[in-house]
Amino acid sequence: MIALFACVAEPAPVDTGEALVPLGLATIEVEPGTFTMGSPAVEPGHQDDEPQVEVTLSRPFELSTYEITRATWAALTGTEAGGDPDCGDDCAATGVSWHQAASFTNILSASVGLPPCYSCDGSTCEAPGDVYACAGARLPTEAEWEYAARAGSAASFWTGADLVLGTETACDGNLALDDGSMLDDLGWYCGNSGGGSVPTGGKEPNPLGFYDIVGGVYEWVHDGHGDYVGGVDPQGSDSSNRVHRGGSWGSVPSNLRAARRTSGDANYSVGGLGFRVARTISR
Repeated sequence: MIALFACVAEPAPVDTGEALVPLGLATIEVEPGTFTMGSPAVEPGHQDDEPQVEVTLSRPFELSTYEITRATWAALTGTEAGGDPDCGDDCAATGVSWHQAASFTNILSASVGLPPCYSCDGSTCEAPGDVYACAGARLPTEAEWEYAARAGSAASFWTGADLVLGTETACDGNLALDDGSMLDDLGWYCGNSGGGSVPTGGKEPNPLGFYDIVGGVYEWVHDGHGDYVGGVDPQGSDSSNRVHRGGSWGSVPSNLRAARRTSGDANYSVGGLGFRVARTISR
């Protein structure tokens, strides 16, 4: 079980999940806990839609270790993922709308004998009333994503570092954070990606074991964009304007912060936007 410190969960022991492991899809089990979601107003890059709220996740969940790759997408759907075909099978599957990502989780559920979480009809998927109660694969909630991305840190990045004020939009590369560590070591962004997609797993993982949780590609989450809801097992708006997190290879540094929220219509897709999958663990 996770210990608590200053309302931020310390890293849980890394444990590969078993329910969602077809075709080499590795997952990590995350223990429940309480943390502070959002960012303080003094954090460099802070946005008005990131107010700090205390959140408790009461149920363990598993989350894919890597963003869903082009290889996994093709193997499960029988179709080629969007994005840059020259990047290779180990690159993230991109050019995927929220509806397509939700549909993929249903296909994944069926492949391992789990019930679908989303109700999909053609190109449109509807969310369940209580996503945490769903037994199958799904997109992570905003709270789950941020909890996993922080890995116990209250700062902008899981290392405990923040941006240096004035560098929020710097794309020159070799960007030092306020503790002297380098953003370039944590993830791919506008300063080190060369302006295009890169294979997953090229940077060090966070303490929970998640790769590319900083930069790489933006990741769709379950929630629609709306005001934060704190408390136990929060679930965001059901708006068609869905949230994506984490920043991408083309992002400015401030968009890679753990608290940063970006969003787009559920039908929207672009080359720097992918996803990873989650599942509530029942014990």
